[in-house]
Amino acid sequence: MISFDIRTLSFLVMLSSLLLAIGLQIVNYVIKKDTSLRLWAIGETVIGIGMVLVWLRDFIPDYLSIVLSNTLLVTGIGFQYLGNLSFQGKKSTFPWYWCLSALTAILFIYFTYFMPNLSVRIVAYSIIATTLRFAIAYIVLRPKDGQDRLVHWFVAMGYIITAIFMVIRGVSNLFMGPTNQNLMAAGGMIQAIFFISEIGLRLVLAIGLPLLVFGRTHRLLIAGEQRYRTMIELSPAPMLVLYDDRICYVNPATIKMLGANSAQDLLSKSFLDFVNPDIHNSVLMRIQSALVTGETNPKVEEKLNKLDGTTIVADVQSTPILYSGQTAVQVIINDITDHKLKEEKIKSLLAEKENLLKEVHHRVKNNIASISSLLYLQAEDSTNAEVKSRLHTAISHVDSMCILYEKLLLGNDYQEVSVKNYIESLVDSIVGVFSDKKVTIEQRINDFDLEADKLVSIGMALNEILTNAFKYAFIGRDSGHILIHIDRIGNQVNLSVQDDGVGLKDGYDINKTSGFGSMILKVLSTSYSIESNNGTRSFLTFEINNIRTKLNVS
Repeated sequence: MISFDIRTLSFLVMLSSLLLAIGLQIVNYVIKKDTSLRLWAIGETVIGIGMVLVWLRDFIPDYLSIVLSNTLLVTGIGFQYLGNLSFQGKKSTFPWYWCLSALTAILFIYFTYFMPNLSVRIVAYSIIATTLRFAIAYIVLRPKDGQDRLVHWFVAMGYIITAIFMVIRGVSNLFMGPTNQNLMAAGGMIQAIFFISEIGLRLVLAIGLPLLVFGRTHRLLIAGEQRYRTMIELSPAPMLVLYDDRICYVNPATIKMLGANSAQDLLSKSFLDFVNPDIHNSVLMRIQSALVTGETNPKVEEKLNKLDGTTIVADVQSTPILYSGQTAVQVIINDITDHKLKEEKIKSLLAEKENLLKEVHHRVKNNIASISSLLYLQAEDSTNAEVKSRLHTAISHVDSMCILYEKLLLGNDYQEVSVKNYIESLVDSIVGVFSDKKVTIEQRINDFDLEADKLVSIGMALNEILTNAFKYAFIGRDSGHILIHIDRIGNQVNLSVQDDGVGLKDGYDINKTSGFGSMILKVLSTSYSIESNNGTRSFLTFEINNIRTKLNVS
């Protein structure tokens, strides 16, 4: 049979305190960290440690079993006081409770080592602990929101009754103090009742504190749900809530979008009734995915059927939520029917524009080809060699523009053309004019795109240089070699043409040359230079943002 002596009772108080601390930490974990629960748990842990030291009396030094243990007991009650302050949303302006912990340490050091007196120590502890517990009861009985008053009274009475027994214990020790200075040897009904009241207090707190926290959490959830519902009700975006695939809530925007008269027309219906049968499986899979993973599904475009049978196009996104205490799926719908109609209209207009632009380019190309043909007929009809030569040069320039328009017609982009493709076609055309010459063309052309109106200037310049090379670079011989190099550095295009012909005439000065060809090259390019170097080398640069597209010779 267990004898309920002081050591046994102190062990039971210790055990009840630590179990309560563990329980409060579990509740704190469940509700995602509450400051008041954390402080209550710390307080009970500290009290439990203090009671461990009391239980070990006679086995450890007095500064641990007397001084430190009672200081920890008062400190633990101080943490309980802070926990109740936090629960009420209040803060202490002055840390008087820590002052009581310091006072406890000082008094117990004095009445343990300088004037040993067990009765005085019991009275001192009773006064300090009673002060704290009456303060706690006062806070508990003044709830901030006035809710759960019965539970508040239940917890407060636990503190008050324990404080009353503590007062009785203290007063009795003034008149019937123990003759022995060892607490473990001090028996009596009052001492036993005091320890039993401490155990009873832990039982009260184990029931009352979680009820207070859960009550507040429940009210916060209800208030949050009401605010959320108000926000959803006023939202212009259609939203609905599903249990599995069944509609359990719709906001006014959804009622309007689906053409219903009231929410009753939609509630309890399956969401699948409003989507095409072809996508029923994919809709169900997204709903289950949201419920299982707890993650928001990406936005998808779907066709929804209104109650009157008409179809709308909408972006649909689903996310898991807690609705009326159950896991559900919230569906947010964005009607993009008007947007899609406008998008289709824009696509149609763009297609018409492209067809029109393609037709314009085709007509321009044909007109340019007609001009080239007329010039060719005129050249063939002329008996003057100089006239014929100039007409063939003109034909080359016209053909360079005709090739550019041909590239525009073949490409998908009617504004930009591949430089490499255009230059290769242009060179082939020029070589075809001088088919009697056995000249090899080496092309080192970096591939990049340029706008047509800028590329035509480069083409006309290259046409002029190559034509001159075919005419004058290889006099007295049938063969030769020409190297063409084109690259782009930032906003600048560099064109270099090197032949292995006879080179420039002695004394040739580009600045003193008034020929039409040189004038064209100077006007078309940003800079132009020419030199003799194992033949003739022409070098031109073109600023892309400043390429001249028109010849203005006056």
